[in-house]
Amino acid sequence: PPRVTPPPDPLGPPRQAACTYSGVRYERWILGGCPPGTDPSVTVPVALGCRCGRCPMAAADCAPPSLDPNPTPGPLT
Repeated sequence: PPRVTPPPDPLGPPRQAACTYSGVRYERWILGGCPPGTDPSVTVPVALGCRCGRCPMAAADCAPPSLDPNPTPGPLT
């Protein structure tokens, strides 16, 4: 069957902004309250800056703000 191309959206592409870090460094943090004999250290990424722009639809999940990208499931029945 022939492929049908949908008409272009008259409103154009979504203009939702996406922000991400523009650089990162890793820091080693020591957690308090860990039991003896365990390693209390954790390495975490720390953003060096932020950049924002149009959401890259081809590389990111650009859900509209009204949609929760991580919905919490309801109770099991």
